[in-house]
Amino acid sequence: KPRIDLIESVKGGEIPTTQQQATAMGVAPDTGAQLPASVLLNQKEQQRKGTLDDLTVKAMQDAFGGGQASEGGFERGPNGVPIDTPKNRQMGAMLGSNDPIAKSRRILSPEASFLTLEMLGNVPRPEMNCADGSHSAPVYWKTGTSHGFRDAWSIAVFDHHVLGVWVGNFDGRANPAFVGRTAAAPLLFQIIDSLRSTWPEPNSPRLPPSGANLKRVEFCALSGDLPNAFCTQHAEGWFIPGMSPIKTCDVHREVLVDRVTGLRVPIDDGTRELKREVYEFWPGEFLRLFEQAGVPRKIPPPFLPGSGSELAGRTGHRPRIISPANKEIVVASAKTVPLRAKVDADVREVYWFAGKKFIGQAGPDEFLGWDTAAGDYEITALDDHGRAGSCNVIVR
Repeated sequence: KPRIDLIESVKGGEIPTTQQQATAMGVAPDTGAQLPASVLLNQKEQQRKGTLDDLTVKAMQDAFGGGQASEGGFERGPNGVPIDTPKNRQMGAMLGSNDPIAKSRRILSPEASFLTLEMLGNVPRPEMNCADGSHSAPVYWKTGTSHGFRDAWSIAVFDHHVLGVWVGNFDGRANPAFVGRTAAAPLLFQIIDSLRSTWPEPNSPRLPPSGANLKRVEFCALSGDLPNAFCTQHAEGWFIPGMSPIKTCDVHREVLVDRVTGLRVPIDDGTRELKREVYEFWPGEFLRLFEQAGVPRKIPPPFLPGSGSELAGRTGHRPRIISPANKEIVVASAKTVPLRAKVDADVREVYWFAGKKFIGQAGPDEFLGWDTAAGDYEITALDDHGRAGSCNVIVR
């Protein structure tokens, strides 16, 4: 889920560009000297296509943000106070102050810094399972593989160090061996092990910052949302009150199932022997990812034929159109407008309309190409249970 949210945020422009992120983190990218050549080549290529590759954006965020997360936003001395360094002065100046201690705002809040490292600290190192590494000092790390295998990287925060490993060709030539976990991560951990054996440091637990706005709450272990009555697997995690997105889990839902056929029915009308069962209602793109990873999910059975689509349409969520975006302006020269919607796991077909004109139908995880002339349109996505969602689009 975080991965999909990241991709959508990148495409929606909510995440700053590589150069904006690097500049905010105190790196001066105007000459390009501090950025790997293949990253610059990849960024130029993607900008020419009108988009930024999400993996490269995330790589740059981690590379230039790792040190900030480890120290809450600034380089700090032993007493935890930001120290007077060229990097801190540069960061403070970029944020509107020459005094990072007195006036400047943080790039990352102490709470966000702590949670970032918490997430990155639970990843097993290459060729080691969680049990093998349970007694070793923690390493907070991340890998990445750029678009087209142009380069691979791995970033780690450990002890009081921030270490980055980049693997690639300086002329930007691709290589299928440039995969973060297999090319960069092993070298990263060889360096970490060597440093720790040469200059050992005490293994002290990482605790939340003093006075931080953090609370431990119970989540649904599968969806990461607050558990509902049907969530059987719970887990504890950190929460930033007033900041972290929060909603009740809508993945686990109880449905009525006919004991004879094993099919779903919308209501108990007293004519069949029914049982209540809990199923997982994942959006189509999640189901596709689970399938690709070979992870089976307990998805709901189809409705019993003739059970009434009107009653079935009263439950679940209506389609949410993700392509095109609402009020998006589409250039007519593109010829074909891609249509796609997020739908519930029990949807088998999505029917598309432009106003009252039928465009076509597609599966829940498929794009439908729409050939259209210039004009203003209301696009509607109708699922096979009668639930509908719409948006407005301008074709020029």
